[in-house]
Amino acid sequence: MTMATDTLPFEVKKLIADHVDLETLRQLRLASKTWAVVGLDLLLLPSFSIRSYARDIPRLLQIGNHPELSQRAARIVRSVVFQTFDWEPDILRKILTNRHIAVSNWEDNDFVPTRAEQYALDELDAFIEQRKLDEIVRNNRGSLEAAFRVVPQLNTIVIACENDFKDPLLRKVWSEFSLETYRYNLFQMGEVMCTASLAGLTIEHLSHQAATGAMFGPVGRNPNKLAFCSAATSLKSLDYNITELQLNFELGEMFSMPLKTYLLSMPLLEELSLKFNTLHPVGISFLSSVTFPNLHSLTLNGVNFRTEILFSFLERHKYSLKRLRFKNASIIEPDQSWKTYLERIKEMLGGQLEKFEISGTLRSKGEEDIAWFFWPIYEPDWSESDEGAKALLRPVGWSRKDVEDYVIRGGVSPIENEPNVADIFT
Repeated sequence: MTMATDTLPFEVKKLIADHVDLETLRQLRLASKTWAVVGLDLLLLPSFSIRSYARDIPRLLQIGNHPELSQRAARIVRSVVFQTFDWEPDILRKILTNRHIAVSNWEDNDFVPTRAEQYALDELDAFIEQRKLDEIVRNNRGSLEAAFRVVPQLNTIVIACENDFKDPLLRKVWSEFSLETYRYNLFQMGEVMCTASLAGLTIEHLSHQAATGAMFGPVGRNPNKLAFCSAATSLKSLDYNITELQLNFELGEMFSMPLKTYLLSMPLLEELSLKFNTLHPVGISFLSSVTFPNLHSLTLNGVNFRTEILFSFLERHKYSLKRLRFKNASIIEPDQSWKTYLERIKEMLGGQLEKFEISGTLRSKGEEDIAWFFWPIYEPDWSESDEGAKALLRPVGWSRKDVEDYVIRGGVSPIENEPNVADIFT
């Protein structure tokens, strides 16, 4: 770096830094103190990722101790993404070594790995050792609280479930069997939200991509769950992806009441998205007597509808709802169908809604079990979906933009002679 380039105006240096790759930016920052300052903003993103408590929380604390980085972190960082802790890596190891034989619960057995399997085991064993270190840091709430204080503008928490493995075989096993590994009786979401509250943060947006049945035990028996209800009062958006495949999981009141308790603690909700990956669709009793005055977006995925509960909820929110989506849902009353549902939604909300979607597998269980499959027209964030565009090229009746047109804009009723795919999904 020449003296001439070092004397460039700050604005020019900023333009240069904006147009180089990350490695070049790192080299530029080593050239001088003035170049180091130029690249600071670009090295901090609005979202900070915590994949390992033992590695990433100390990293955030170090940023807080830096005189210049700390100021920028306090100004820039708005969200923190945690990699989920609610799965058991030892179970994944058993699955990797047992996947070729029939076992009821992935019991231990004599196993001689191939070379490819040994590479996968080496990476997984290293991950298990790292998890032990992470557990030590996770159990020290003070370190996470101190890290949260570094980012006082934080308003979004995401608990993600990503396939971070490098080995191809391990990535494949995780993608096929990961749902079997969610057996930890943790409540990471509660721990994180409570600690954020202790740090004086106001969390407005919460997304959990891999919530488990453990979170739906009795609220009164778990101090983390009680504290979560207190910390969740400022939430404006909630996105739950709830997974539970254990046969002994109750889908009755034991499930719905804790979820209803959580929802009642969030009076400011504007966006609500609930997706259930369970052995059987979940009832919607958790929506009974629940009201969110500012709710404008609702997504329900993997549920069994009871007409009285659903339309009572929609009636209470008919003046605020703008976007409505039902996905992989079933109507369980024999005298109701998706055609009658769409007619009622059109009559109640047609003039209010801006976007509407039904997609996935939609069943109505009257005298004849009928199932339809429709492609989505919107992404989870309500942007236009590529699948929706592709659906326009499929046979007539399989593009569900016409359903939205019918409900919102008064188009012709599209639900006539739809292909029944019930036999495929039986």
